[in-house]
Amino acid sequence: VGCGVGNTIFPLIECNNNLIVVAIDFAKSAIDILNESILSKSIDTTDSTTNYLNDYLMNSPDKRIYTKVCNIVNDIIPVPNNSMDYIMCMFVLSAISPNNHIDVLKKLSNSLKSNGKIFIRDYGRYDEAQLRFKNNLLDDNFYVRQDGTCAYYFDINELKLLITQHLPDIIIEECEYILRQYANRSQKIVRYRVWIHVKLRKI
Repeated sequence: VGCGVGNTIFPLIECNNNLIVVAIDFAKSAIDILNESILSKSIDTTDSTTNYLNDYLMNSPDKRIYTKVCNIVNDIIPVPNNSMDYIMCMFVLSAISPNNHIDVLKKLSNSLKSNGKIFIRDYGRYDEAQLRFKNNLLDDNFYVRQDGTCAYYFDINELKLLITQHLPDIIIEECEYILRQYANRSQKIVRYRVWIHVKLRKI
């Protein structure tokens, strides 16, 4: 989810020859670039019942990435329910209004097989980028950048509560902060980053 131009996808399919990826992103420009790969195949239908494994085995043995422009908030995810083994969601939820977070997580959960997993990496509360925002606040901990994109900064305890209250079929296996310090010695600048790392499993 939020695949961009595939920077996360290609290392994964190189490591795992059995991996077939359904890649969705809001930006058509990113999907167009991803479709330039000989491994990619665009999803033309709005049907969410396509069995991509069967399509791969029967029709497209040279294609391992199925792509579609998709608004994760408003659109139907183009996969059947209970069909995905893993879902990766990197710096996607933060770009969405917190009012829509639970609806998006429910969509992702519905797409998972039993024992399937969702992996989330996103911005954490009090990340340096958040502390540098001044007058761009849309809501609590939710900001708009100069380019019009948004950023929400997560508190892991709030996220845990949200999941346990609204997703009874999801188990939280990991939910923690990742803290990093980056130093530019020549400029004598130190930056402090805060991210969240989350691993969820469907019962």
